[in-house]
Amino acid sequence: MGQLGAWSTRIRICTTSCEHYKLVNGTHVSTIKDGGYDPKTWEITKEWNNSAIVSPLLGFSWDFPAVKTEKANVDAVMKEYSPGLLTGTLDPAEHLAKYNEKLKSAGINKIVEGAQTALDAWLQENGKK
Repeated sequence: MGQLGAWSTRIRICTTSCEHYKLVNGTHVSTIKDGGYDPKTWEITKEWNNSAIVSPLLGFSWDFPAVKTEKANVDAVMKEYSPGLLTGTLDPAEHLAKYNEKLKSAGINKIVEGAQTALDAWLQENGKK
């Protein structure tokens, strides 16, 4: 049985309609009128979105140009350890220190330093610091 099949036996999956919303055209969700939502939900949501604080990092990106080898090495270590640590199949008491040590050996500190240098330059160039 696939992952979804296994999970669907454990949790209720709403495929067509639920208390507050309905599935439209198989890909979109629409709220049900008088389905229990506060009538001001969308007004409140708009106000909340309009009052959000924009991150000063909006627009920054970095493509790891100077640390491609280190990134590949770190990706390999993460692929080895992350699934087990995130799902609990690896005991953190036994594996977390090994994971961190392998990340350091793979060059994660060089990646962090490169990203920080690029970020500092970007902030200065864009008058954000």
